[in-house]
Amino acid sequence: MTDRLEQTEMILENETSHQENLFQAITHDIATPIKHLSNLSQMMLDTDSPALQKKYFDSVYKSTEELYNLAMSLREYREAISSNEIFAEKAYSLHEAIERKIKLFADMSEYNATKIINTIDQDLVLSVKESIINIIIQNLLDNAVKNTAGGTIVFKGYREYPYIVIMLTDTGKGMPDEKLNYYNTLYQSNDEDETKFRNLGLGLHLVIRLVKKINAIIEFRKQTQGTLVIIKIIDICSKEF
Repeated sequence: MTDRLEQTEMILENETSHQENLFQAITHDIATPIKHLSNLSQMMLDTDSPALQKKYFDSVYKSTEELYNLAMSLREYREAISSNEIFAEKAYSLHEAIERKIKLFADMSEYNATKIINTIDQDLVLSVKESIINIIIQNLLDNAVKNTAGGTIVFKGYREYPYIVIMLTDTGKGMPDEKLNYYNTLYQSNDEDETKFRNLGLGLHLVIRLVKKINAIIEFRKQTQGTLVIIKIIDICSKEF
């Protein structure tokens, strides 16, 4: 009887932890587009120029539409965080998956005069669950867009046995050495408590947690200008060549 109660308590504790992580992840990922909408609305109020008002209104419309699409895909978060399955039934195009996330940030990047470029070959396919990859890409892109103004963000991807490699580079203000070392150390840590979501850098904590879940490798590197993120995934598709 005692063993059964302890088992039930453990299940409930795990479920509570999943729910808390899920709530924090969703709250974080909708914060950027909502803040962007708020900024656009304020700019509409602050200008008397009909041309600028129209421009801001068009941006509000596009951003609202993309926020709606994001809200419709929130079930991905539960699947990615709670499910133990990491592979999809069918492989998918990595290029297309990233294009969908770029579209979500298109208006924000245009507002920042930043170009997002996807150079990944359309034939490069991945079998790790798309819900997991979507959340990883969205949070990395969110971080890059927020820290890059008047620059470029570039996705690259290729096979390098036994990995499929995804690279995201930006020409933004770059990550301070302290944060760079923190996130690289966090990935290398085996302490599960260290990867629990925190207020500081919540999105990147989520990225590292999901990277560990799929047994992948992640590295953050400082560049002359900006930051480079490298993810290496041992994927079923990476072995097919």
